[in-house]
Amino acid sequence: ALKLKIIHFNHSLRGKESDRDEEFVKKLAVKYELDLVTEKGRIREFTSLKKYSIEEKARFLRYDFFERKLKEEAFDKIATGHNANDQAETVIMNFIKGYSLESLKGIKEVRDNYIRPLIIFTRDEVDNYAKLRNINYIVDSSNADLKYLRNRIRHKLFPLLKSDFNLNIIEILNHWGTLFKYTDNFIKSVGDAAFKEVFKNNYKNKFTLDINKFKDYFIIIRRYILVRAFNELKIFEKGTNKRIIDKIISLTESGKVGKIYTLSKDYKVLIDRRELVIFKDFVNDFCFSIKVDEKYFLSDGKIKFESNIIDNKKGIFAGKDEYWDELIDYNKIEKNLLILRSWRKGDRFIPLGMKQEKKLSDFFIDEKVAVHLKNDVPILTSDDEIIWLCGYRISDKVKITEKTKKILRLKCSYI
Repeated sequence: ALKLKIIHFNHSLRGKESDRDEEFVKKLAVKYELDLVTEKGRIREFTSLKKYSIEEKARFLRYDFFERKLKEEAFDKIATGHNANDQAETVIMNFIKGYSLESLKGIKEVRDNYIRPLIIFTRDEVDNYAKLRNINYIVDSSNADLKYLRNRIRHKLFPLLKSDFNLNIIEILNHWGTLFKYTDNFIKSVGDAAFKEVFKNNYKNKFTLDINKFKDYFIIIRRYILVRAFNELKIFEKGTNKRIIDKIISLTESGKVGKIYTLSKDYKVLIDRRELVIFKDFVNDFCFSIKVDEKYFLSDGKIKFESNIIDNKKGIFAGKDEYWDELIDYNKIEKNLLILRSWRKGDRFIPLGMKQEKKLSDFFIDEKVAVHLKNDVPILTSDDEIIWLCGYRISDKVKITEKTKKILRLKCSYI
């Protein structure tokens, strides 16, 4: 059987009028013999939400209340009173703001535990039904405040569109909202498959995409791939604007290797040789003491490092297993002063096969190490002298020779 309750959140934004609304709801609950769940919030006191508008704060606190009560009261669904006019306003408002195609779908009829049974009826139809059934209702005075974009659309734009362009503008916009929903669902289906195809890896606040595969897709799919990457990295909370997307797509088509574009205060996009990299612009600063013959999982488990000693009494060089393995002369290092750390400005070392020091910054350029990767390369030092640039080169000072008696095998990699 269907069991109903009434739920109401008092935003406390309109003083006595807000309290009047709450009293009205309480009387309705008594009249229809329904349980009432209510709460009062003081939105202006929430300093943690200061970067949001009053409308956004109100919505955040309202839905926070709804979510808590869904669990506490064991509700299955919460029905809201959104109607077709609200839908049309949302579609045109998101269109004006230049939001994504997804936003043009408007308000979902069903979203998780929320349903909107009146979304197919216009405001006039709802008002006429209320009058026919002698149902009393009250009006929120803030709905007439023209400082809000939605209200300007409702009271200024729609009357003009109805009188001078199309009397059925509400129905037209709802129709387009439905078409946008179907279109967006199709693009998501194709786009998700494309994303998996071009996606190379995602770790440590970074996305890497294959540029050649990325460029093979229609531009609408490329746009979707970028928006999905931004969403997963939580770069843009209020949606990505067209200018940013167009700029990045233009960079991928330009062929300018090494071009970097700033997305936000934290994130950048790099066009590498074969990759488009979206990465967090920060110094990956780590520094750990290392002991021989012990295994380590460092930097939140991302770096695996281990070492072991090999006797080389017969002067036979032991082979390396893989790229991230390295062999050095154990007797040429200070075994109690081993440090694994990140790159630092001014670092120098003597690469294997060379006689003179080289700046790490120059070495990275020569080895074509992408800008976004240099802070991730682990560096092993002994007594503050670089002996291994992990995955690239050891120092010439610690190379194995015919005189080497003990070999230190090093293994370092990202998991």
